[in-house]
Amino acid sequence: MTDLSALEAELTAAVAAAGDLAALDALRVSALGKTGSISNLLKSLGAMSPDERKTAGPAINGLRDRVAALIGERKTGLESSALEAQLGAGRLVGDGGAVARGVAVDVEGHGAAGRARGK
Repeated sequence: MTDLSALEAELTAAVAAAGDLAALDALRVSALGKTGSISNLLKSLGAMSPDERKTAGPAINGLRDRVAALIGERKTGLESSALEAQLGAGRLVGDGGAVARGVAVDVEGHGAAGRARGK
């Protein structure tokens, strides 16, 4: 059986190093996908004796859960960073960037020209 602590350390470092959502998703698939490293370990449980399964099963499932949680936390962080970058660049969602350009927008999302036309 693979050294689970070494695999966890490797995956933890890779999650931390993922610089964008695409890289993180590729890592998720390589670890947790159908043919991922952790998924393959879970598949190997069937070939083990019942006593081995009692020990290895919870360890592998725990690894899967910890890695999935790390990926989820990193995904949230990357999404927040991307949103902050968009907001900082003036690309606000929903108003077409009007607020960032200094255009007055009413509560219904109409700019000054829209109100003048009765919209």
